[in-house]
Amino acid sequence: MKIKGKTKDDFEKWFINDHKIGRDSMGILCFLMKGVLVPFWFLPKSMQWGVLVDYFDSCEIHIDIHPILDYNNTSYTKVLEYIVIVVELNKEVDFNREDIEVKSRPQARENALIKAQEIRETQLNK
Repeated sequence: MKIKGKTKDDFEKWFINDHKIGRDSMGILCFLMKGVLVPFWFLPKSMQWGVLVDYFDSCEIHIDIHPILDYNNTSYTKVLEYIVIVVELNKEVDFNREDIEVKSRPQARENALIKAQEIRETQLNK
């Protein structure tokens, strides 16, 4: 789960300002966890996810991952797929866009990050 380019630089500035934490002696983005300096990009992807969603929220980019569930008249039985929707707030909606459909939550996260980064790169290049 990586972001790159101007988005990564902007994320790291946001992260440092938001969390009042910085880089270690080798320049790696870190934060303090139970008294230990932890490199952010070494965290499990599911732990990185929440921070990245907060970052994109701060950029007015909304990420929605919605599970489509199977139902057997009494209960939900399984996840059939995940629908990924990434939109820029306060921007005209393209109702002809194709939402992303994938089979697993990790795939959904990866696809959402790719789309969110595309939008953020466009914002940063204006």
